[in-house]
Amino acid sequence: MKKVLIDLNVVLDFLNRQKQHRDAARLFQMIEAGEVTAFIGAHELVVLTFFLDRQFASRVKTREVVEKLLGFLQVVEVDENVLREALQSNIPDFEDAVSEAAARLLALDYIVTRDLKDYKKGAVPAVSPGELIRIIKNEVLEKMNKEVKPQIAQKAPYALEMEPGQYWWCRCGRSKKQPFCDGSHKGTGLTPVEVTIEEAGTYYWCGCKHTATPPFCDGTHKKL
Repeated sequence: MKKVLIDLNVVLDFLNRQKQHRDAARLFQMIEAGEVTAFIGAHELVVLTFFLDRQFASRVKTREVVEKLLGFLQVVEVDENVLREALQSNIPDFEDAVSEAAARLLALDYIVTRDLKDYKKGAVPAVSPGELIRIIKNEVLEKMNKEVKPQIAQKAPYALEMEPGQYWWCRCGRSKKQPFCDGSHKGTGLTPVEVTIEEAGTYYWCGCKHTATPPFCDGTHKKL
C-alpha cells in the first residue's frame, strides 16, 4: 500500500471544490477505504484551521471538519529533526521544505500536491492526485494480470487498416471480436486497453496477448 503526504492545496481542493476537486475527492475516497495510507503535516493542519475559521466564521464548524480529517489522515510531527532537515533543503519555500523533509524522514512514497513545481528539488517524488490514482490502479491491474493469465487469441499480430478514433484492445484473449474487446473479460481482471489512434494507417495489434508493448505486437508470439 502506498504511503503519501497530502499537501494542503489538495485538502482545500477537496473541501472547497476547487480546481482539481474531482481527483482530490476520488483520492480521499480511496484513503477512507484504506487503499492508501495518508499523512498530513501538523504545520499544514494549523494553516488549514486558519483558512477554515475565515471561511466558516465558526470554530465549531472548523473543529468538525478537522476532526473528520483526523479520522483518516495521520498527522506527521514537525520536530527539531524535521526543521533542521528543512533548513538544509534545496526547496526554496520553507513550508514546502518542511513537508518534504517530514515525508523523507518517514520514507513516504509520494507527496501529493497540485503544485508539482514546488517540490522539483526535493528527494520525495511529487505527484498530482490524478497521477497517484493512475499509479495505484495500474499496480492493481498488474497484480491481477499476474494472477489471471490471458488466453492466446492467435500467435500472430492482427494487421488492420485503422482510422483515427478510440479503440479498446482485448487484453484477456477471450473476445470474439479480436483484437478488440467485446466484454468477455468480465470477472478476469484483465481489462481492455484504451487506445487513441491519431493517424490513419496499418497497425499491428498483438494477438498473443503477451506483448510487452500493449496493445501492439513486439514479436513475443514467436517465443510462445
